[in-house]
Amino acid sequence: PNANAMACVLIMGVLSIIYCTMGGLEAVIWTDTIQTFVLLGGALLCFGLMVAGTDGGAGRLVATAAADGKFRMANLHWDPTSASLALWIVILGGIGQNVSSYTGDQAVVQRYMTTPDTKRAAASIWIAAILAVPASFLFFGLGAALYVFYKTNPERLDPTFMTDQIFPLFIAEEVPVGIAGLIVAGIFAAAQSTVSTSMNSTATIVVTDFMRPLGVAGTERGYLNWARLVTFLFGVLGTLLGLLFVDPDKRSLFDEFLWVIGMFMGVLGGLFLLGILTKRANGWGALAGALSGTLATVLLKICTQVNGYIYAAVGIAVCFVVGYLVSLVVPGRKAIEGLTIYTMTSGAELAN
Repeated sequence: PNANAMACVLIMGVLSIIYCTMGGLEAVIWTDTIQTFVLLGGALLCFGLMVAGTDGGAGRLVATAAADGKFRMANLHWDPTSASLALWIVILGGIGQNVSSYTGDQAVVQRYMTTPDTKRAAASIWIAAILAVPASFLFFGLGAALYVFYKTNPERLDPTFMTDQIFPLFIAEEVPVGIAGLIVAGIFAAAQSTVSTSMNSTATIVVTDFMRPLGVAGTERGYLNWARLVTFLFGVLGTLLGLLFVDPDKRSLFDEFLWVIGMFMGVLGGLFLLGILTKRANGWGALAGALSGTLATVLLKICTQVNGYIYAAVGIAVCFVVGYLVSLVVPGRKAIEGLTIYTMTSGAELAN
């Protein structure tokens, strides 16, 4: 199993490196578009097969899932450590993660920054927000259907399997060969979409924010070649890290994902809000806020059992508050025209 998983990581990594290095952001966007349809198609196929494979069909599936609390929309308690996410944790966590992603994550920001004007950028964000609702219902419903399928067919489930291995087990054992290939393609599509976007966005940051100010290359062609080289190097590094994380004894990587998102993305979101919502923010305040937000998230991880969904929101809040207080004490720049929502004079400045 480890060898097969490593082969999958290598295949996805190599393919992503090739089309990202050769095609740049345009290749990333178009492949992501195609991969989205493949992923959704695979999810719908799996859902249909789970319904068909459940004794009693859709009626029993819905009844069993409802009886076991799989359709409960909210947990109304105040325990931040409970595995059953409280409603307030979901709300704060969702706000924190989305604010961080849509303001500080180059992998997300670069998508709507490629639009020709702010109106279309806003439209793309609204479309994504609207489509996220049915997509979320689909994938949460898929999880509920998978639960009911194996509850009604317990003999088909190996109890030693880890959480992340159950869905691949369903694909391998319950899905016809041809259809299984399409579903595996959907899983590959989801993974490649994340990998390719991260490679491209990281290369963009390195070239734009570091190489250009230092004048590393004298021409646009030179910066393009550097961008391709950096994309390739980060692709290789990401693939190697993926191979290191192929560990069947790790129950799930999702908790680690939430922590990393909270530690880094929460701080980036806090810095964005500090800069755009206040007139007093300055470099020292931003530095103090970033360090404080990171420290707060690390302490939450080490010293408490607080659910990981809250990390990003805490990082944003601590970064913003500490950054603003320090900025009140330390003098900042005087010229802030066009840098905050209070000093914007036109849509063009907002776009820039």
